[in-house]
Formats: sequence, C-alpha cells, structure tokens
Amino acid sequence: MKKLIAVLLAVLMLLGLAACGASASMADEGKYEVPAEAGQEYGYNRYDSYEGEPKSGNGKSGETTSASTGQKLIRKIRLTVETDDYQIFVDALDRKIDELGGYIEDIEASTSGSYPHATIIVRVPANQLMALTDSVANIGNVTYKHESQQDVTLQYVDTESHIQALNTEQDRLLELLQQAESLSEVLEIEDRLAEVRYQLGTYERALRALANQVDYATATIEVSQVTTFTPTEEVGYWESIRDGLCNSLSGLWNFLKELFRLFIISLPYLFVFVILPLIILIVLLKRHNRKKRARLEAARQKMDEEAALAAAEQPNLDE
Repeated sequence: MKKLIAVLLAVLMLLGLAACGASASMADEGKYEVPAEAGQEYGYNRYDSYEGEPKSGNGKSGETTSASTGQKLIRKIRLTVETDDYQIFVDALDRKIDELGGYIEDIEASTSGSYPHATIIVRVPANQLMALTDSVANIGNVTYKHESQQDVTLQYVDTESHIQALNTEQDRLLELLQQAESLSEVLEIEDRLAEVRYQLGTYERALRALANQVDYATATIEVSQVTTFTPTEEVGYWESIRDGLCNSLSGLWNFLKELFRLFIISLPYLFVFVILPLIILIVLLKRHNRKKRARLEAARQKMDEEAALAAAEQPNLDE
C-alpha cells in the first residue's frame, strides 16, 4: 500500500513538473521580441520594453519632428473668417504675408454690395504657417479651421533616386558616345541619351514642384464681411435665444436694405421693361375702348333712326 502511494505521489510530481515546464514554454513563446532592425528603424533597441508606441531618437515618446526624421510634409490649412471691415482685414493680411516671406497665389473676390467676401489662397514658408494662423485669428473672427498634412517622403526620395540613376546613365552614355566607332552606334547612343534627358527633365520638374509644396505651406482663407460675429464659444440657453433673435432682426433689416438698394439700382430696367410697356398698353387699351364706344354709339344712333322711321310709317299702315 505504501509503495502504491509512493508511486502515485511520484507520478503526480512528474505531471506537475511537466505542467510547469509547459507553462514556462508557453510564456516564453508569448513574449514579443522586437528585432534589432526594427528597433533601429523606430529609435529603440531590442533590449527596450515595447509598450505599443515607438520612441524617438531623443528618448521621448511621440516627439519626432519632420526636421529630425527628414520627413517631407505638405501642410495645408483652411480658415473661414468673419470681419466687420473687409478692406482693413485684407490690408492687414497682405502686410502680414509680406512680413512672413509668403505670397498670395490666388484670390477670388466679390466686393460689390454691402457684404464683400473673398477666397484667398496664400503660400507661406512651412515654419510660418502657425504664425499666419495666429495673425488671422487676431484680425478676424475664425469660425472654421481645418488643417491637414501629407507625408511625401517616399515620393521625394524615389524621385531623387530616379534623378541620380538617370544622371549616372547620362554620364555613362556620354562616355560611350566618345568611344563609339560606327555611325549606327552613335545614333543608337544619341537616341537613348535623348530619352534619358527627357526623363531627367521630367523628374527634375516634378522634384522642384514637390519641394515647393513642402517648403511653402498652403492656407486657404475664406473671408466675409458681416455686421454681427458668429460666437465661437458655447453660450447659455437664454443667451442663444437672444442672439438668435438679434441675428434674425438684423438679417431682416439687412434684407430690406438690400432689397431697397436693388430696387433703386434696377429703376432704369424697370422703366424700360415694365413701366413703359404698361403705359403703352394702357394707351392702346384706352384707344381701343374709345373706338369700341364710338362704334356702339353709332350703332345705337342707327337703331334709333330706324325705330323713328318705323314709328313714322306706322300711322299710314293703319289708315
């Protein structure tokens, strides 16, 4: 009996050791080990703990900038702005653009009427984009803002690689051209050289355009003149009713003023196309009515005369 118990205990111990070994093996297999190459790519080595977020080269998480990583970013921003004086806003914006070293790429403006508005596309150095945004917020009421950026690093590097390869091929073709001994070889090399130069020019133009987009950020500013600014902060219930009522009354008054202005401006057209035709129509109708009354009067007189003649002849018939 004791031997049987000892055997059972030994078996249980062996099973326990086997289970512990299996658990340890599973634990080892479940560990995530970062390859050395991946660690170098993301800025940490294989001995660092992995917590789901790569570390930058300076050891601070999430602080890798385009300057430190060599990224090529195309930055764009769109702003919707209100102002109470359109011309003052545009002049101030123009001065700020010059100060930041930028330029106006395109402008579409409507300055007629009481509420001028415009869409202005501005290009400024990428590192001055935030300065431009802050300036716009200082001289106007920003009601909408959308910022985006596009990483074109791979496209930039790929274009540079194509240019480098084509330059190398061009140099080699020039060397072969000097060593050519027959006319057919010269013609073949020149054909290939022309094709290489064409491709080289295409890639160089594409790289310049890409570099311009990276170096100069794009800001699209939609500005309009208003009488009452749109609140950019959340207001209370009764304040929202008050502001809504004031905006409605202001909008109605502005509509009536604009309608009166359009009426005065349109008077010549109204006179030519509405009032004058009505006058002519009234004159023609009056003339037509006069002629109609004259014909009716003549017909009535004729009927009276015929009746008189008939009455005069009636006694003779009686006799």
